[in-house]
Amino acid sequence: MKIVTASESVQRSMYEAYKDCDPNGLKMPCFLVPDIYQDCNQPQFASIKDFKQPDENSTDSNTPLPCKEEICIIEEMNGKNYHDVKRVFVTCRAIIEECCGPREFNRSVPCIRFKEEQKECKYSFPTTVILSFFVGIVGGDRFYLGHTASAVGKFFSLGGLGVWWIIDLVLLLSGELKPEGGHSWCNNY
Repeated sequence: MKIVTASESVQRSMYEAYKDCDPNGLKMPCFLVPDIYQDCNQPQFASIKDFKQPDENSTDSNTPLPCKEEICIIEEMNGKNYHDVKRVFVTCRAIIEECCGPREFNRSVPCIRFKEEQKECKYSFPTTVILSFFVGIVGGDRFYLGHTASAVGKFFSLGGLGVWWIIDLVLLLSGELKPEGGHSWCNNY
């Protein structure tokens, strides 16, 4: 009797799933089709507070905790560089017929959260820099980003007599001042 390892098992299942794909043919595997031909679920966002740990005295062991690898934790969304951004797996479906293999597959996507109002992104980095430069002395940049309490303080102190205004410009340009609620900047292209 031959012992089958996990990697052999995965290779065998991949072979079975894609055996009708001809590498020289016109059909490509469904997971390789371009993004515009895929319909993917959006990543789920949650706060770390939503991960309720079971009590030691609890007898209900059937309540599963959500898997942290499948959910974007808002408190962990602080990556400024590409490699620092957390990625999660979502389910995607190919929406074209000209592909082979399973039509539903998992795909890794970045944890990027936009605040959209009327299908337009709200937080634009260039707009924030311009606001910070021209009306940052009275807290216009912080009002725009949703930091209302600190914006009111900045307004009444006239930007800390200019000191807070300069600090906010430096924080904004260095990537430390971000939109409220863990939202990401819009793509401006």
